[in-house]
Amino acid sequence: MRFAGLTALVTGSSRGIGHAIALRLAEEGADVVVHFRRNTDAAKDAAAAVVPLGRGALAVQADLGEPRAVDALFDKVRVSFDNLDILVANAFIAVFVRVSGLLRHRIIRADLPISGIPYAHAKTAISC
Repeated sequence: MRFAGLTALVTGSSRGIGHAIALRLAEEGADVVVHFRRNTDAAKDAAAAVVPLGRGALAVQADLGEPRAVDALFDKVRVSFDNLDILVANAFIAVFVRVSGLLRHRIIRADLPISGIPYAHAKTAISC
């Protein structure tokens, strides 16, 4: 097992590709933090899918565009797993409208993987 004894946080891992990444990391021995923004049931199901693999799992809600929410996310990781070894920046918000019709705040929110993730990377490097 390549990741035995390590803890991984996969953003946007309640479903889709993020969920598959979280499961693969657990299969390789990592404890997994399932991050989600809205879908609590899917996140609980994703975390529950990790447990039969013999790994620890934690589902945590956070809006990655809000620094305080990212701080709270990392606090929960620290309390549950002591440290964080792997961060997979998978979260993404899809916006399917004409670009000319977007309001400025929608463009900023759609930019989440660029604007929110560096803060999470910095938290990983210095906090856990």
